[in-house]
Amino acid sequence: MFTKEDYLTYFDQLADIYRDSINTYTDLLNNVQDKVIRNKLLMAVSENMEAFRFIREERKKFT
Repeated sequence: MFTKEDYLTYFDQLADIYRDSINTYTDLLNNVQDKVIRNKLLMAVSENMEAFRFIREERKKFT
């Protein structure tokens, strides 16, 4: 069985992964000039932001 601390650690690690990917995508968005590529990156950032928000909300259940 997992403990409350295990779940908190797990969600923290997931949030870190998504936070890093969002930062990377944002950096790319700031440097890309091609609108087609920008739109695809923007969709990826939006999906990752939703996942990040979900993880934060789920983590709150264990605090």
